[in-house]
Amino acid sequence: MYEGKHDYTELHINKHRIHVHKYHIEYK
Repeated sequence: MYEGKHDYTELHINKHRIHVHKYHIEYK
């Protein structure tokens, strides 16, 4: 789930945020 835990870059965070949001919507 967290493949880029050590790689916390702006782009990564942005991508992760989008992923989390998408997952949240699908999980809800």
